[in-house]
Amino acid sequence: MKGVHDSGAYQDIETYDESYTAFGEQCRLAYNMYAPPISKTCADAYSGEIWKCTCGEYMLPRIETPSQIIFYLYDSYQLGNAIGHAPKDWTTDMCRYANGEFLSGMRATARAINEASHLTVFAPACYRHGILTSSSFQEIKIDGLSAEDNLLSFINGIKVDAWSTCEGVNCQETCPTIQTGAQSFCDSC
Repeated sequence: MKGVHDSGAYQDIETYDESYTAFGEQCRLAYNMYAPPISKTCADAYSGEIWKCTCGEYMLPRIETPSQIIFYLYDSYQLGNAIGHAPKDWTTDMCRYANGEFLSGMRATARAINEASHLTVFAPACYRHGILTSSSFQEIKIDGLSAEDNLLSFINGIKVDAWSTCEGVNCQETCPTIQTGAQSFCDSC
């Protein structure tokens, strides 16, 4: 059995828009409300803070089932809520938020998944959320490799991890086009 996980690498960081509840806090609240079953692997890693096992940043590298983990380095769901604006309306500070702690956390999650021999990661630098239900599964590529190619290799016993190293929102040339503005790329960062 193998699994596929799409767009759940939520980061436990403060939000730029203080009126939005941070995803880490959402994970804590969700765990306290319904205390879902937690794997021993994750529970052992976060003894005393088991709520972390409901948050992608912490949980995804500890999935026990051999799986493909897919997420966008500029996840539009989390960033859209955490910043409160799409890239076309970002200020320099918003851009720094997206390209600072948020992006470094997403890349750290990709590296942690990569370290697990039974997991494979596909993480392009697109401003999107969810890939499985669209042609993006075949069309977005990192060094010529699509999420579909990544999954088929994994199913056939070949682990080929892929995450973008380019800099800036939608820097992956195969990302679907988005509207951008004067501070979408924070050139002065």
